[in-house]
Amino acid sequence: MGQGTSQLDKHQEALRLLTPSENLKLEEISASMAQKNGGKAITNSAFQKYVGRVLEEPFASRLFKAIAMLDGEQATSEITKDKLAIGVVHMVKGTSEYRSYFMLRLATDNKSATTDDLIHLIQCLILALEKIFKQKHQHEYWSSLSHAMSDQRLAHFLMQDILTDKENDIPVTNGDSNLTFTEQHLETLLSRSALCIRILDEVFRNCFPIVDVDDSDFFSSIAPLVPHFELGKVLWSRIQSLLDTTSIIFLNNYIPVELRTKWRFVFATAVHGAGFSGLVREITKKGPTVLVLRDKHGHVFGGFASHSWQLHHAFYGDDQSFLFQLKPNISIYHPSGYNTNFMYLNHGQQTMPNGLGMGGQFEFFGLWIDSYFGKGHSKAKPKCVTFNSPQLSFEEDFEIEFLEVWALGGEPAKVSPTKNDSDSILDKDPGAKAMLSLIGRGPVSEGLREKDATASSPEEHTLPLM
Repeated sequence: MGQGTSQLDKHQEALRLLTPSENLKLEEISASMAQKNGGKAITNSAFQKYVGRVLEEPFASRLFKAIAMLDGEQATSEITKDKLAIGVVHMVKGTSEYRSYFMLRLATDNKSATTDDLIHLIQCLILALEKIFKQKHQHEYWSSLSHAMSDQRLAHFLMQDILTDKENDIPVTNGDSNLTFTEQHLETLLSRSALCIRILDEVFRNCFPIVDVDDSDFFSSIAPLVPHFELGKVLWSRIQSLLDTTSIIFLNNYIPVELRTKWRFVFATAVHGAGFSGLVREITKKGPTVLVLRDKHGHVFGGFASHSWQLHHAFYGDDQSFLFQLKPNISIYHPSGYNTNFMYLNHGQQTMPNGLGMGGQFEFFGLWIDSYFGKGHSKAKPKCVTFNSPQLSFEEDFEIEFLEVWALGGEPAKVSPTKNDSDSILDKDPGAKAMLSLIGRGPVSEGLREKDATASSPEEHTLPLM
């Protein structure tokens, strides 16, 4: 990493990666840390104090040591402001090579890291993110029905993610938890997990907040880890959500990029009550949604629906939909390509199943919420073929304890029905209507026709507002 070049040259080269305003912010940060030491050098304790608002020990000290040892140099008790500047630039705007270098140095004081070292580091980075969002007053709108140790579950998921050969869908480690990883190993492994890279980068950028937010090539073009929330007229001080910060970071990473900036609250049993008609009324025509529920045994799971929910007698949606589990494990299940049974919603029919479903087939859904609200099933023997997902609930047939739904992205445009939309086929062709009347086969229920355009269809109808 740049050996054979003087520190002055390295410093000038690093600063060229920054805008003038970023250079100014970096100079202010280094000056504040060097102030207690005559303004010339930065001590470990001063560095710890500054970085400690994000990173706890021993990670703050390890990061100081990593900057001191850049490019193969020896660890020292002090670093110059120029050396700090080089380190900061490589952290917030560096290559994958530098990213893997800092990750290894954060994980261990040794030359290689174990699986447990990396899991512990990832967990601490997640906790650092939660601290960051709390400091910025993000996601403090409600108290969560918190998933105990959710940060640890996400850390294990991410570790599994970077240790899996994606092309062949097999674990690289073959179950060996005693492997060690060098800097070169980590550079390859990190390329397998976009979320792990995002978390690491977000922590670095908040340790040293110098990057201009309007830098279109670097920052503002990337969807946020945690979205902005539109919460409606709900007293959130009295409501508990199934989602905590860790869960939101996880889910927001897998939904389409264009939907990650805004989540809109649309339904919760704690607010709207436990009724299927109410669920249908609140979630239809709202755009893509995340539905999450907890069963009576504490399993938390759900699905991302890529299209607006609508009453329909057949499956619809596309392969951006997925199922997920948040507890007891964090996992995501993308479409397998076996079929296109992504979304299903029906209500009030006698010939078709009534309820909300994702994946599988009639009576054997990957996730099913029955119209007799409060019950559902998750059937997988051995897997739901649509999403290749296992049984998500504790028992195959489950009872719902809590359920909530969030619409994603902006409010979809409302399409006003035209006059022709409410006409029957005979209304659109008066000649055909007259001809049928002449032969005695005209409409015999003209006075009984419903105003609802879908009332004549035995398979579809619109629920009245309640």
